[in-house]
Amino acid sequence: MLRAVQMGILAAETAGVRTVAPCAFDQLPLIVFLGHCILPLAAVPLTFLLIPDRVVTDPFDEDETAGGTGGEGGAPDRQAYKSL
Repeated sequence: MLRAVQMGILAAETAGVRTVAPCAFDQLPLIVFLGHCILPLAAVPLTFLLIPDRVVTDPFDEDETAGGTGGEGGAPDRQAYKSL
């Protein structure tokens, strides 16, 4: 089963949505609003947190990401990219 379907079932059960008699769709607009408006908007701030602050053309230095001092072959200055 797809993960999205599982999350939808979980959201519907948590909100108390019932599709068998007696039906209860009172909380369905809230679930749709959260799933189609709020959660996609959460991707914008998460982008700034999860994507590293590097230029795509920067070389990957494992020592630097592991907390090391790197070396003389570090990433070029960002000002060089801004002037292009």
